[in-house]
Amino acid sequence: MDISIIIPTKNRIKYLLRVLKYYENLKFNGKIILVDGSSDEKYKEICQNIKIFKLDIEIYKSSFVPLLAIREIIDKVNTKYVTTMGDDDYQIPQGLQKSINILDSRVDIIGCHGIGLIIQDPIYNKNYKITDPGLYPGPHTLQDSPYERLIYQLENYACPSFSV
Repeated sequence: MDISIIIPTKNRIKYLLRVLKYYENLKFNGKIILVDGSSDEKYKEICQNIKIFKLDIEIYKSSFVPLLAIREIIDKVNTKYVTTMGDDDYQIPQGLQKSINILDSRVDIIGCHGIGLIIQDPIYNKNYKITDPGLYPGPHTLQDSPYERLIYQLENYACPSFSV
């Protein structure tokens, strides 16, 4: 799959390892780019722990403000498509592939997303409630150039993923 998932993170190794295990279990064959704003000690720990995964992972040390971290490494992306998500968010690879298929077949479309689920999780309660199945809101894409659309997206973030 010709896509990179950029994941900014900071001192949340438990969440990061869980999401990487998710993609490994699904045999995700895209690239995962980690942008880590953790302390030097935690960064070293993350670098050691990600070696166990059979995934195409790159990791970059960064100051941590998620959008600024993404901006710092965006020029290192070498796949045709890219998406971003948090370290506790999950995207369904089949949904990513469907989005790629749409983008490949429609040159007039520059971005897309599917249906999102918002799941309410009362603290320490095992009863989960789906509160809003439907289209997840996203920013418009009316800017003149791809660069302007990217900057607009980074400055008006909308999460195209699901969190657990």
